[in-house]
Amino acid sequence: RRRRIHTMNKDKGKLIYLVRHGQSFYNAGNGVDPMIPDAPLTELGKQQARMLNKRIQMEVPELDLIVSSPLTRAIQTTMIAFEDKLKRTATIIRPEYRERVSGCDDLGNIPEELTKRFPSFDFGHLNRIWWYTNGPEGENDPEESKKRYKMKPFLEPRPLFEARIQSFKDWLSGRSEKKFFIPSSN
Repeated sequence: RRRRIHTMNKDKGKLIYLVRHGQSFYNAGNGVDPMIPDAPLTELGKQQARMLNKRIQMEVPELDLIVSSPLTRAIQTTMIAFEDKLKRTATIIRPEYRERVSGCDDLGNIPEELTKRFPSFDFGHLNRIWWYTNGPEGENDPEESKKRYKMKPFLEPRPLFEARIQSFKDWLSGRSEKKFFIPSSN
């Protein structure tokens, strides 16, 4: 299936390209959560990102900034789809721009683990636990949220999700760049 590239051009003359990440192991579960935290791309998802790479080369000649969530599937999509642009285009990881926690796949990895997996990206600004945990404030053990979710799935409250997205929009609005590409979800 061909990936759609959505554009938005409302904010101070900025051009924002949005595209959905490739298929993850969660998406391949056909509505059944396989309980894989921070689910990576499947082979089909990687193939979709390679096809996106070809479209980007033809349709998006110049970019000022690539923004990705710290979720593995978004980073993998970024690495594959922008392989030729990563060397000359700034890329920033923003934890505010991620999926609403509604599946085990939305529970992330700590910055140290992400740095091991993806050494070309900077995760130093992320909190140790940057995803919604449904746990006590200041929780420091990332595995606790994953255990809690597997015992009783939870949903990130809509007001927290909306505040997080507004924070991302405010951050984006304050940037001087004009052309952004943001791999995202739904």
